Amino acid sequence: MLHKALFTMTYQRLLGVAALLIMALTTGCATSVVTSRIGPEGERIMFKRYERNLARDYMHHFTRDIYDAPGVYDVKAGAGDQAIVAEDHGAPDFVRAFRSMTGERVREWIYTDQALIFQFIGDELVFTGPLTHLEQILMSYGRPDFYDFFASDITGQSIDLLYTGTFGTRRLENFKLNNDKITLRSEGN
Repeated sequence: MLHKALFTMTYQRLLGVAALLIMALTTGCATSVVTSRIGPEGERIMFKRYERNLARDYMHHFTRDIYDAPGVYDVKAGAGDQAIVAEDHGAPDFVRAFRSMTGERVREWIYTDQALIFQFIGDELVFTGPLTHLEQILMSYGRPDFYDFFASDITGQSIDLLYTGTFGTRRLENFKLNNDKITLRSEGN
């Protein structure tokens, strides 16, 4: 009788672990490998990563804060890309970490005075570019209550950000962006 109970408990634990592993593998939670785009001559092309769960919700993000507060970010000494960028540009003004739409763990550094963005996966630099309207909105307003992301090879990507406040308590603000540039901003009740 005791052996049967122990067998049942062990079997249930194994099923639970197997279910967690399957979920992690199918949702992209287990990857931190750099996803690359390859150019015509086989070279790796840098591209900007976007956060998978950008909206504020009570399962992933309890707060609107998206970037760490300005201040000194401790960069580990080493010969990697992060140390090189820190040596060339100093400490970043804003830092955030997120999981990209392709399942990568990305750390993003923003230099507001230089209007630059650097994205790293591990210690490898995977994107550098200008500060866009998207980051400026996220720094000013934080996480949106709702967002929609659409990408195509022809039009690029378009993003809709909607801010309503908790239970609709603040003035409605809607931002529409195409290729990270504001195309429409509306306010209302």
